[in-house]
Amino acid sequence: MGTDWTRITAYDTYTRIAHAIIGRIFFGPVLCRDQDFLKITLEGENDFYGVAYAVAKWPLLLRPLAAKIVPRARALKQNYHAMAQYLRPVLEERLRAWPVEQKEKTTGPRPNDFIQWMLDASRTEPCSLERQCQILLDITTDATLATTQFLTHGAFDLATWPEYVQPLRDEYADMLQRPQDMTRASMTNLGKLDSFLKESLRMNPQSVVSMERNITAPILLSSGITLPAGLRIAFPTPQQVADPEVWPNPTHFDAFRFFKLRQQSPASQHDYQYPNSRPDFMLFGRGLHICPARILMTNVLKLAMVHLLDGYDVKMADPAKGRRKNSTLGNVYYPDREAEILVRRRS
Repeated sequence: MGTDWTRITAYDTYTRIAHAIIGRIFFGPVLCRDQDFLKITLEGENDFYGVAYAVAKWPLLLRPLAAKIVPRARALKQNYHAMAQYLRPVLEERLRAWPVEQKEKTTGPRPNDFIQWMLDASRTEPCSLERQCQILLDITTDATLATTQFLTHGAFDLATWPEYVQPLRDEYADMLQRPQDMTRASMTNLGKLDSFLKESLRMNPQSVVSMERNITAPILLSSGITLPAGLRIAFPTPQQVADPEVWPNPTHFDAFRFFKLRQQSPASQHDYQYPNSRPDFMLFGRGLHICPARILMTNVLKLAMVHLLDGYDVKMADPAKGRRKNSTLGNVYYPDREAEILVRRRS
């Protein structure tokens, strides 16, 4: 890509980028560059959600059967098998070099990726290769989908509101002037970018509901209503993110909304950081079962957005249409998967 404007489909582009980024974290520096392997994870994501949405239409008792006979079930199983062919030698080599029972007595540097984290977390012998592949593909699917969605929204928001581009670049440039390396700790200095991403999330939540829970014992609410055991509940996201009593002018995209809130309320500034949850902002969940990957996701998004801001200019391919509207599939909100943006390398 040169200094001339290039038209790209944002969602498709960030799908490939997300699979490369998450692939590096999960599978290490070799597999994340193998295009055939990345193709398997990409097809596995598509088949995973295809099967999930198809099975969800069946009665609960028949879903185990449906999971075996819906159209894309065979393709998903083939993806697990194909993935296993790549992971088998990696896992076997890891287990030879760092046996599970001796994981605290290593003599050399250990690989720093999700495969090794999963092996280290095993208190006994790890589960079967097929099961490990299933776990890896399932978690990769969730991580890459979220990364794709959030980065696509971020690109759309930069292209739609270009007045925020220079302040974000200035903040990054200021951080680089400080005598420190680019670390997870230094990323916390990007307060405006953190706010930009959180406002993008507020305006474009990932799902229709958040914090789904099963009631295991009756709960009496202050209103006098009793939630019986066995009930499944969730919290609607539109009411969380668009309540005017909580978020002034909620339909307006204010990229530095949360940055200003942190300045106004130093005592609760952590509440307004991107990965953190509040009773009025539970898009990542709340309590014991809050999303465990949200902090990792925050750093991934910041690094990717810094790369875009530092190296490229971006604008909507058809500005007259404004910010692209989201669509819904099941209970998931998707950015416009056909919308195009214009990108060029900064001179």
